[in-house]
Parts: sequence; structure tokens; C-alpha cells
Amino acid sequence: MTIQPAINLTVQYIWQDTILLLTIIALILLVLTELLSPKYGKITTKIDRNKLKKIAFATGILALTNLILRILWGGL
Repeated sequence: MTIQPAINLTVQYIWQDTILLLTIIALILLVLTELLSPKYGKITTKIDRNKLKKIAFATGILALTNLILRILWGGL
């Protein structure tokens, strides 16, 4: 039986929290870009939809990359 140092467990939990946080942010931003779409009628917000869409996709790619790296380096 080996005892893992506390720092390894802390890093593992931070890694999991990062994946979860990036995934939630990406989903929220993607839903927000769809709700601000001109297909849903007149929107009076001053949010730049193109920038929001780019940020949403970048966050989604970061979340997926983070998840793939986690699977490759140690499994879920």
C-alpha cells in the first residue's frame, strides 16, 4: 500500500474542477450565443455576437483539450 502525498490529490482535484468549470462556461456561452441569434426576433442588447461566439468556441475547445489530456495521462 502506497500513500500518496497530499499535493498530488490537490492537483488532481484542481484539474477536475478546471475541466468542469471550462465545460460549464462553454455551455453557457454557446447557449447565450444561440439565444442572441437574430432568428429569435429583435434583440436590444449591445453584445458583439461574433466575439461571444469565438470566445464560446475557444472555451469549448479548451475544455475538450483538457478532457482529452486527462484521459491520455491517467484516465477519468
